[in-house]
Order: sequence, then C-alpha cells, then structure tokens
Amino acid sequence: MEEKQYDDTDKGVLWKPRKDQTMRGVGKINNNGIDTDSILVRQENMQGEAYYGLYQKVGTMYPREEGANENAPNFSGPFGDKRRVAMWINTKPNSEETYLKIQVQDKQDNNIVDMSGEPQVEDQSETPQKEEINEETIPF
Repeated sequence: MEEKQYDDTDKGVLWKPRKDQTMRGVGKINNNGIDTDSILVRQENMQGEAYYGLYQKVGTMYPREEGANENAPNFSGPFGDKRRVAMWINTKPNSEETYLKIQVQDKQDNNIVDMSGEPQVEDQSETPQKEEINEETIPF
C-alpha cells in the first residue's frame, strides 16, 4: 500500500523562537543598488556552538480588521508582488502551545481575498479600524 504524502506547497508554520535564538541586529542591506530590510539572528547548533542566520523581509503583515469575520486570518498581507500571505493563531492539540498557521496564495485582480478562497469586492464607503499589533496580539 502506497503511503500518502503531505503536500505543504504554499503552507507553513511559525513557532515561538527557541531559547537560543535572539535577534542581534536589524537594518538595511544594499545588494547591487537594491535595499532590503534584514535581521541577524544568533542561534546555536546541537553542540551549543553559536552561528548566525541572516534573514530578509519578504512581506508585511497586518492584523485582522475590527469587526471582520472571526474565521478571517489573524494576520495577512502582501507576499512579493503577486502573492498574499495569511496567518491564523492555532493551539497545538493536547497542549497550550500556540503557533501561526500560514497559507500563501496568488493575489486576485482588484479584489480583496479573505484567504478562504472567496474573493470579496472592496467596499470604499467606510474603512474599518485595524487591531493594534502589540506583544499580546502575537501568540508567543
């Protein structure tokens, strides 16, 4: 019997940083005339030896708007020029440990995508207020 493989295309998970992971620097790096927002993270390998990961910004996340559907992503935003990313706060089964479940999909022309697959035409009449991002908003 063939084992079914999990397809994790356009999906992801973010966990609370490990105790050995600390942000050591944040700034811009210019590469061939293009500035990129970057961060440097110190972490340790299995032997306890330090090494550093250099990360570049790939998107901007916004909290769910006040009064939005409770099934809408807790955070969403652009992911490059032609894609969007959405994040939902989840709790690990049989645990209180929280994580962010991620979905990436193509943008849809002139529509707002609620990441459930149903495009909604943008309503210009009233701009809902966005939740404020603070340490309590992100689950870890």
